[in-house]
Amino acid sequence: MSLKLYKGIFINELPNRFLCNVIIYGKTEKCYLPFNTKLNKYFILNKNEVLLKNIKKKKSKTRYSIFAIKINNHYVLVNLSYANFLLYSNLMSKTFSFLGERSIFKKEYYILPNYKTDIFIPETKTIIEVKTVIGFTETVLFPIEYSERFYNQLQSIFSMLKRGYRACIFICILTSVATLDFNTVASI
Repeated sequence: MSLKLYKGIFINELPNRFLCNVIIYGKTEKCYLPFNTKLNKYFILNKNEVLLKNIKKKKSKTRYSIFAIKINNHYVLVNLSYANFLLYSNLMSKTFSFLGERSIFKKEYYILPNYKTDIFIPETKTIIEVKTVIGFTETVLFPIEYSERFYNQLQSIFSMLKRGYRACIFICILTSVATLDFNTVASI
């Protein structure tokens, strides 16, 4: 898959956490920001360059989605679902042979009525979750803070493990981090 990306300048986040203003082609444009918390928790944003992806959905309220933000001369992915896409696109490679048989896999599959996994491999009953980490310190905690959603996902995964399912959690580190510490207090 080839991505057509456009450059813009980040202006500010809007009160709705999924929207921001960006200057593109000399005009201010409201853009979709596919990031689940406010960016200013992670970055100091001051007219940073951004990479934008055109939104093809006809009913979308915005024309562009932020793909990455330039921080300290490097682009940092903020469209975190792209990590899922990359993993999904490469599951058939030898790199993932430890997963066993995997001729069929399903994206965003409901294992339980209240639990949707990122990827599911029916042949081996394998649940795959993809988590992303962003940080600019030598050591980063994962998860950074308590998340009810992550806690519920873990509870569902533990429940499915007892029923004979397998599970893999892939942690994608999107920035230069020397050490990843697991924050057990925030997790459970």
